[in-house]
Amino acid sequence: MSHEVDSWYSWVVVGVGFVMFFMNYGILQISGLFYSNIISYYHEDREQASMPFLLGSIARAIGGPVSGYLSHTFGLRFAVTLGCLLSTLGIFACSFAQNINVLYIFWFVHGFGYGMATSIYPRVINLFSKKHASKANGIATSGSSIAGMLLSPLTVVLLNSFGMLGTFLNLSGMMLNTIPAIMLLKDPTSKRMKYMDPKFLLSQSQKSMEDETFIDISADRRCHDAKAAGADGRTMVKINPKYSFGHRK
Repeated sequence: MSHEVDSWYSWVVVGVGFVMFFMNYGILQISGLFYSNIISYYHEDREQASMPFLLGSIARAIGGPVSGYLSHTFGLRFAVTLGCLLSTLGIFACSFAQNINVLYIFWFVHGFGYGMATSIYPRVINLFSKKHASKANGIATSGSSIAGMLLSPLTVVLLNSFGMLGTFLNLSGMMLNTIPAIMLLKDPTSKRMKYMDPKFLLSQSQKSMEDETFIDISADRRCHDAKAAGADGRTMVKINPKYSFGHRK
């Protein structure tokens, strides 16, 4: 079964990305629907009601660098999986938030996981797609736009039926589907994909440089060496113990 670059598996990676962007960015797209419900449920002013979304945005920015470190240490799939898990748990925990301060904390957790998952995923797509990398990234990230169209009316129905906390619970169940989707990913640094590992590429580059030498000889130097070579006018320039070549005057 092929898991190489630009194979059929590349589109599986795109499909997983679509699901992940759909659910994670979808919460961002519908966050405005929770604004008025936070004001009425917690009896807070507008400033306090907008604070969870501000903290979530800050957490998303923090999650990106952390995801980069974890992907370098433990692999890309680990970083994306952990990000989606934290994002889901954050929304799930929001369904138990009886105090707005608790909502601040859990929305921060959601934003942190969301930032971890989405910031590193284009790298995953680029590892598996070279010929159609732009198209693949476009299809995957289009999930965020489609989520805005589909989740908005669904969230209105959920808010009317289950209230704000019940809506958080239902949405977290939907977000949990990102975890089995990510299980379809094959870590690009595994044995079959080792040639995509930066460490492997660096070692190959160093090995190649040991076998090759680039030399630049000016016209004056060639003339001088040719005269020193003798009557046949031939200079042998040693490059490597294995190779040598000559220049004729």
